[in-house]
Amino acid sequence: MSALFVSDADQLVSSGEWRRGREVLVKGALGSSARTPGTRTLDVEAIRKVGADSAIADARYEIRGLEGGAARKMWSTFVVVRQGGAWRISAIRNMLPAPAEAGPLDDARGRSSQDDRTAVLAVVDDAMRAISASDGAALARLTVPDMLIVSERPAKSGGTEVITRRFDPTSFTGTLRERYWEPVVHVRNGIAVVWTPYEFWVDGKTTHCGIDVFQLVKDAGRWRIGSLTYTVEPTACEALRPTDPGKVRPAQ
Repeated sequence: MSALFVSDADQLVSSGEWRRGREVLVKGALGSSARTPGTRTLDVEAIRKVGADSAIADARYEIRGLEGGAARKMWSTFVVVRQGGAWRISAIRNMLPAPAEAGPLDDARGRSSQDDRTAVLAVVDDAMRAISASDGAALARLTVPDMLIVSERPAKSGGTEVITRRFDPTSFTGTLRERYWEPVVHVRNGIAVVWTPYEFWVDGKTTHCGIDVFQLVKDAGRWRIGSLTYTVEPTACEALRPTDPGKVRPAQ
């Protein structure tokens, strides 16, 4: 894959992540494919030369076979240059078109404000800080009473197992640390969902990565965590880690 790109190639993807440099670009692209498996196709619709050794190609980019059967449809623009007689990709810009009009779940009455999204992520940030400080009391202040926790993790006998429990503020042991990045946030009225990759450390060593799914509710004007569902994936860190360390939250 690296042979397709010039050394200083870059890619700006639809999520806003900017992959600068060939190594970062290739690692990020392969990581995205691992996190979102499916059949990817590019249907080039136009090529325009802007010089003897440079051109722009616009293509419809589609990912099929996603969970639920839906296809993700985007646009990709490629800047290509000729070096040493061979064409190489210099830049890629991916775009996810906005819907033509608001749907019933995103109208003026139900649309969330940016303030709500910021407040929701602030709660998740504080939860990570509480976990990293082994402060069960601080975490309890961010949750509803008897918060439900569900985890999917490797089973000793093979395969995976699902464990369901109620949050126990006294359950922290060892020196813990948790961080997350690139969260997807959905908010409507007084409920919110945050889906995000994360990494977990115990006594300074990574034990696993996975996906956290926080469900939050707005209680008396304050966002609180109602439940947490997460995967425990000891071998997934390389695929899940962000290519840009600056995206890791919280910073401290």
